[in-house]
Amino acid sequence: MKKIALLAALISFCISAQALDKVNLALDWYINPDHAPILVAEQQGYFKQQGLDVNLLTPVQSTEPAQLVASGQADMAIDYQPSLLIEIDSGMPLVWVGTLVNQPLNCIVVLADSPYMHFADLKGQSIGYSASPSTQAMLNTMLAYHHLSANSVNQINIQMDLIQALLSHKVTAVDGMMRNVEPVQMAEMGYGTRAFYPEENGVPSYDELVFIANSKTVNRGEVARFNKALAQAVSYLKAHPTESWQKASAAYTQQLAPNAQMAKANQAIWMASIQYFSDNPSQIDPGRYQNFADSMLKNGLIKQSISIQRYQGN
Repeated sequence: MKKIALLAALISFCISAQALDKVNLALDWYINPDHAPILVAEQQGYFKQQGLDVNLLTPVQSTEPAQLVASGQADMAIDYQPSLLIEIDSGMPLVWVGTLVNQPLNCIVVLADSPYMHFADLKGQSIGYSASPSTQAMLNTMLAYHHLSANSVNQINIQMDLIQALLSHKVTAVDGMMRNVEPVQMAEMGYGTRAFYPEENGVPSYDELVFIANSKTVNRGEVARFNKALAQAVSYLKAHPTESWQKASAAYTQQLAPNAQMAKANQAIWMASIQYFSDNPSQIDPGRYQNFADSMLKNGLIKQSISIQRYQGN
């Protein structure tokens, strides 16, 4: 009887495993606190409850996720709304299918003990920026909002050396910092910061992190189930921030907590990030989307107007 029961359990497990639809999800970078809802949905079984087996793919470079989806090597990927618009404009067969972070995270940061209290105070100063064209365009939009030209500050490409460039006084301010990451890291290091937000300085609000799929092969049923599981995960995450961190850091120790210092920093980033995750990943604001798309067109980042219908693939 024990053998029969074991065989029945094994058959049941196999049937259950076969019933799951596999979804290859390309992350925007290595596993980090920005992926908290995805990790929670995995650990709490929300994906499985929706009949999904989500496989996480870690990219080698930031442009890889979109390429993986466009070529059919990934079913979905995390992308940035500005990047997605540029990719669609270039002809890549991509569409928005959900939102992870439904507001900007990018900001311009100065040290808290600096005399620069307002963004306009940076006139004549040096501002470091990453290599992203959209980031630099947002900086120029912020300058224009305060009636300053792009030449009114010294713009220096510092690649990814954001924190060190600021602490070494190589630049006065840094553009491209994520408000839930670098300022939190610097606080853990004992350095206070002051942030200037694009959406408060002339840049239309946008979604920092979105989910994309291939417009030709997107499975709308799987997408709907994925977003439902993600919404459950965000709800759990907000109700159980510490417990969710403990489970995630135990499951992904090498990525999130390889040593005590990294564990402390990533836990602080995890907690700071929770407020930014979208409660309803399948929701989009058409008016806000169009304002941002129009701004991208005006700044020459895209060459054609991209309707929300094309953006969503409807």
